[in-house]
Amino acid sequence: MQEEFDLSPEEVQTLFDNYPYCYRDRGIISHIYSSFEECGREEAENSCLFEVNSPWAQRTMQTYFDYEKFGEDIGQDEGYYTLDNERVVRFNM
Repeated sequence: MQEEFDLSPEEVQTLFDNYPYCYRDRGIISHIYSSFEECGREEAENSCLFEVNSPWAQRTMQTYFDYEKFGEDIGQDEGYYTLDNERVVRFNM
């Protein structure tokens, strides 16, 4: 986990401590986002939160939707954990 996800030993232990299930392996991590903004953008796109088919609608969402705030909120949800450096971990559930 340290090499694959660039985590310190302390961060690995923190993730194990905050993982809601008994399973303890590198498989607990699905993805680590480098920022709240990246987390919010990818989660919005992957969940089809906005099904926009026109270029205008896509530009509008990029301009007016607060992906960073959305990512901050996601980082507080069950199944996610926010590290001290604001990287957001998505757990495999």
